[in-house]
Amino acid sequence: MTCLISLIAKRFFCVALSFVLVLLLAITSTANAAQEKNFRVFDCTTYPHKPDLTRFGVETIRIIYGDEMFGIPLETYFKRFGIGQKPDTLPSANWLSKLGNIYQTEPLVVLDYEGLKAYDVAKDKYRNDIEEYVWIVQQFKAGKRQKGSMVGYYGVPPIADLGRVVYGKPTSSLRADNDILKPLVDTVDVLFPSLYTRDPDPNDWLNIAAGTLAEARRISQGKPIFAFIWPRYHEMNKVLGGKPIPSKLWRQQLEYLYENADGIVIWDGNQNLWNEDWPWWQETKVFLRLIGKY
Repeated sequence: MTCLISLIAKRFFCVALSFVLVLLLAITSTANAAQEKNFRVFDCTTYPHKPDLTRFGVETIRIIYGDEMFGIPLETYFKRFGIGQKPDTLPSANWLSKLGNIYQTEPLVVLDYEGLKAYDVAKDKYRNDIEEYVWIVQQFKAGKRQKGSMVGYYGVPPIADLGRVVYGKPTSSLRADNDILKPLVDTVDVLFPSLYTRDPDPNDWLNIAAGTLAEARRISQGKPIFAFIWPRYHEMNKVLGGKPIPSKLWRQQLEYLYENADGIVIWDGNQNLWNEDWPWWQETKVFLRLIGKY
């Protein structure tokens, strides 16, 4: 009887040991995969008294808004060109080159020059607008840039169109409009698609994200894709605009983008004092830990 108990105990120990070894191997493989992926996370928020987030593996990023691209005050810029509209004149070539010199040591620069539209716009105008976007990047790069630094536009390429993504797939007309963007894709070094949240339904965000990222990857020429996300609802939502999105939805977005993009840029222009207990930040810290950022 003693021998039987001893034999059972040995077999139980072997099974338990095998289970532990398999579990350790799975954990190690997951950690190695996270390190190999090198998913990058950038902070582009403006909260006062924000702590140093680099200790969590979050990188800084430089964004140049339209007013700075024209070298004029923000209020003047909005009065002249409006909000979210493409300016009807171009910035000075000399000033753009000077900006390139000023930010020559920045490893990653986002140009926020909004208003490029393709839908319901004459193709000749669309192509001309693209040429202007290409010209701006070329002038900016004419400054002394540090080797390896990257420049791209917020939001384009690709063109994001809510009405031309169906069940996560871009329509043929959207694909055709994005094909015309090739000269711009050739010129930028990185793609920054905008994937802000407009609706509390997770499927709404997922539909747009899937279609936009599919197009971004298709036309990217292998260049990195860093998606802009915002822990608040977009102002397009007249009821929820500006309010924090649920932490569960935020976590779903982080996980989806980890699998389908090369990184994320967390943006928020809100001037609320930093709050360590914000639900979205708590979820972000858990996510950063899981992917091995700290």
